[in-house]
Amino acid sequence: MLKAATALKKAGDLDAAIAKLRAAYKAMGKTNLTYSVQPFLRLPQYLHEAGRNDEAWREYNNLLLGFPNQLPNKEVVPMMHGLIYDKMRLFLQREKKPDKAVLFSMFSYLCRAKGLCLQRRKEDLKEHLRRERIEGAIAAAVKKAKMSASLSAFADILEREVAHLPDIDLRRVEKEFQTIAPGAQ
Repeated sequence: MLKAATALKKAGDLDAAIAKLRAAYKAMGKTNLTYSVQPFLRLPQYLHEAGRNDEAWREYNNLLLGFPNQLPNKEVVPMMHGLIYDKMRLFLQREKKPDKAVLFSMFSYLCRAKGLCLQRRKEDLKEHLRRERIEGAIAAAVKKAKMSASLSAFADILEREVAHLPDIDLRRVEKEFQTIAPGAQ
């Protein structure tokens, strides 16, 4: 069904592709298999391409709450959230909201850090927390938003937040972000 949805999308029939994805997800929910977030990220993308932006954004937010037969591993969930936030960043960039996309790039980075921490991947986490990696993780979004002068300030926010690992507070990050980019919508 997922392949059929892809074929429909390639044929230009987004509405049918969306319907096929929804049917596939329903069928997936009836199995005993567990799934990664990857196949579920297609629906909001298709909705966005169909111009159904509010629906697409709702689907991204729903994915953050969970999806059918999600891997129950609490160490993996933050990694999946990181992928979702990264797709939300792309959505915002396509919607000409690059300032807000920076924030979602930061969320994605923090979720990955939390996942590495919970998985006890000490060497990977150590590398992930290097200042150069922090800045590199958000640099493209910052540049696209024409906020390069604030890159260091955003990286400072991330450094302060990762000091609380595995607990991260995205609301606190958003508040600090707003002090640097008050016009971000």
